[in-house]
Amino acid sequence: MKQLSILTVDGIGILKVPKTIVNLVGLSEVDFDYCNFTGVPISHGCFVGLKKLKFRGCSGLSCVLNSCHGLESLTVLYWPESESIGKFLGSLSHLTSLTSLTLNECFITSEEPTPCYDLAQLTLLTDLDLSFNSFLRFPISIHQLPRLTCLILTMCPNLEVLPELPTSLRELHVQGCGSLDASNVNDVISKACCGFAESSNQDPEDILQMRIGGKETPAWFDHQEEDNGVSISFPHNCPPTETVALALCFQFHYDYGYATDGSTTVTLLTYNGKEFINNSLLKILAFGDPACMCIVCVNGYYLSKLLCQPNRFQLLTPYGKVVQRCGARWVCKQDIQDFKKTESEARKRKAIVELNTDMISDCSPSNE
Repeated sequence: MKQLSILTVDGIGILKVPKTIVNLVGLSEVDFDYCNFTGVPISHGCFVGLKKLKFRGCSGLSCVLNSCHGLESLTVLYWPESESIGKFLGSLSHLTSLTSLTLNECFITSEEPTPCYDLAQLTLLTDLDLSFNSFLRFPISIHQLPRLTCLILTMCPNLEVLPELPTSLRELHVQGCGSLDASNVNDVISKACCGFAESSNQDPEDILQMRIGGKETPAWFDHQEEDNGVSISFPHNCPPTETVALALCFQFHYDYGYATDGSTTVTLLTYNGKEFINNSLLKILAFGDPACMCIVCVNGYYLSKLLCQPNRFQLLTPYGKVVQRCGARWVCKQDIQDFKKTESEARKRKAIVELNTDMISDCSPSNE
């Protein structure tokens, strides 16, 4: 038993963690499946070396105690008591070692307004998956998470707007979110590309990639073609030092029968028939919504290849010609300046709204 590293606790009749296993110092991963907890299942001093913790269909769960301060990965699959999810999220602020958080089927009602929880203390968080939820608004403030690189939103059919993204984000996967406002999606895409251009370095592995359901290529991509590729030359009216990134958008239209294997990825991003980005870096899945956008934004490292000739970009897949429209845009320093100005104005408007709301609350008559 001392060598045990992975443990699954499965049983409806289990109300708390059995005393026989709480002191197994070698445990690094514990899964709780459909346990009827009565309060906090993990008491102080339990599982001090735990790195991964998963709850599936566990009722009565209220919080995770600070004895899990070294936890790196937390997964919650199906929360049967959605009214208590806020208390649980509030208990996560001390998990400062957490790098991965998955909350699937935890917000099972679409009541308005959706509370927004601040997890700014999770400064090491890199991966966040909020798939299969019914919220109308994104329930977690993520803009100030300095290391968040991957956000996954699959099958959130009631979600109306995407959240404000941190500039650290490098992967955005949005599938099965049919209620999203198109103008909001377009705004998020342009801001994400500008934020990437501002924060990226010259590392060839530092790229931004997004997959978002939608039928129209955003007008922000000012070079567009009704074809399976797009041709673009380096802007002669803009000095090379002023151009910092290139954003590419590929509009997919295909039947569900084209791709059902979730492990299948886009085959190749090419320019002039040659590999443009190392294929191992592309993580955009070529399946899901029958109409979607695959967006890739690259930093200045790649621009030196593109200075002297027209360049044609194509995103090739295992399913034949399913890319029907493409777009491209050079991201310049002026775009970044405009992005910063818009962000500053938005923060000012938000502060004014919050101040007015507080003043109205203070002036409201007491119910007593």
